[in-house]
Amino acid sequence: MNKLSTFGKLCLVPALLVSTTASADTVLGLYAEVNYWSATLDGDFGNGNSNGLLDSFQGENGDRDQHPIFSASFEHMIPLIPNVMLRQNNINYADARNLTNNVDIGSATFDTSSPVAYNFDFSHTDIVLYYEILDNWVNLDVGLAAKKVQFEFDVRQGTEVFHYENDETIPMLYGKAAFKLPFSGWQVTAEGMALTFEDDSIEDISIELGYNFNSFAQVNLGYRQMVIDIERPGASGDSELTLDGTYIGFIAHL
Repeated sequence: MNKLSTFGKLCLVPALLVSTTASADTVLGLYAEVNYWSATLDGDFGNGNSNGLLDSFQGENGDRDQHPIFSASFEHMIPLIPNVMLRQNNINYADARNLTNNVDIGSATFDTSSPVAYNFDFSHTDIVLYYEILDNWVNLDVGLAAKKVQFEFDVRQGTEVFHYENDETIPMLYGKAAFKLPFSGWQVTAEGMALTFEDDSIEDISIELGYNFNSFAQVNLGYRQMVIDIERPGASGDSELTLDGTYIGFIAHL
């Protein structure tokens, strides 16, 4: 009887290990993601009541560039303590182009005589604290976010120079919903954060189709749009900008 009991205990060891692994995976989760966002920059930067710099370039409106986006999320099952997501958005545009009309920005005037060189940098970090409300074939996350922005805009033409920069942290509302398609490995995810305050508004919304190879790897194909409408005294920092385009990404569940 004792031998049989010992044998039974030994047989239980693999099952306990599997159970412990599955439980740990459920209780704790670390996700790492990388996306390459092919985004077009359109809109206005300059005096709010006239054509801004970006809308006054000759040729097709909009600059398209590839932006690497890195994020990491940590999820747990501790009540009242939110999960955490960090996302680094490396967004930069630089070019030299001719204008179709003169543009005043601040105290500088840029004309049609020669190309205008510009550098637009909207690299920023998203910090998200969220709760997982649902976790089955529908996943639903809600919480608060903050965009830690390092905004810089530099324009040069001969002796005319305009430089604007502003570092600030913008609080936002956050939400994410994922719908798993049964028995297929596919899922559709919508994610967004937004803020509207007085005359300023920022929206950052994405929708994607993802395929799970297994519980550890997923590929995504999606579309993301960021709309920035900010007014500043004197209009030198006014912006009505839209960044949008498709992206492809990979998620690893560690």
